[in-house]
Amino acid sequence: VDIRFEAAFTQMHVLAEAILNAIKNKKRVIVEHFELIYPFLKLNAHLLIGIGEEIIITRPNVFGPLPSEIHRIVVTSLKYRRMAHTAEDLCELYMPKEEYDRCHHGDIKHGFLLTFDKTPPAFDLDEMEKKVLKAISDDLTVSYVDEEHVMLGDRLHHCTGPRTHVPSTGCIEDFQLIKKVFYDALGDRYMVAGVVGPHRKWNSASDINEISLD
Repeated sequence: VDIRFEAAFTQMHVLAEAILNAIKNKKRVIVEHFELIYPFLKLNAHLLIGIGEEIIITRPNVFGPLPSEIHRIVVTSLKYRRMAHTAEDLCELYMPKEEYDRCHHGDIKHGFLLTFDKTPPAFDLDEMEKKVLKAISDDLTVSYVDEEHVMLGDRLHHCTGPRTHVPSTGCIEDFQLIKKVFYDALGDRYMVAGVVGPHRKWNSASDINEISLD
C-alpha cells in the first residue's frame, strides 16, 4: 500500500482500518510512507526500512524508533542525494566518450563513485573538476525529459534516475573530486569519488574508507 498515493482517494482512518483488518486476518501488509498512517494506526511496524543515502533496517519495539525518526533521517539526506546525482551526471558530461561508455555508478554518503572495470580511467581529475565547477557556477537548468534522459543546460544526457536531481546546477554545494583513483581488488575495478555538501577538504592521499560524513 502506497499511503501517499491512496490518501488522495481514501480517508486515512479507512486505510488504517483496512490495514488493521488485514493484520487481524493474519496477512502481512507492506506500507510505503508508513509515517503518514502511523498516527491513525497507533501501532508500529514489525520492520521499518528507510532508503536514503543509507539503507536503514530496524525492528522497532516499545522504545522505538518511531516511523517519524526514520523518515527524518531519509528526508534530511535527500537533498545531498540529488546534489550528488546531478554532480555525477556533470562529470559524465565532460568525460571522454570511450570512458563514458564503460563508466558505472556507485554511492557513498554525501557523494558518488564513478567506476571502471579492469583499467583506470584516462582523464585528468583536476580538469574534470574545473569543468564541473564551471557548470555549477553557470547555474544550468536541470530538467526531466523522459525516464532515461535529462537536459543539463542545453545538452541532452542519458540518466537512469532522471527524477533525482536538483533544479539547477547552482544548487550543488561544495562539490569536490577526490584527486586519487582508488582500486577495488575484489571487483577488479577502479573508482573515482566525488563529494558534495558539508565535508572537510580531501586530498589525493585520502583513503576511500574515510569518507563517512555526519
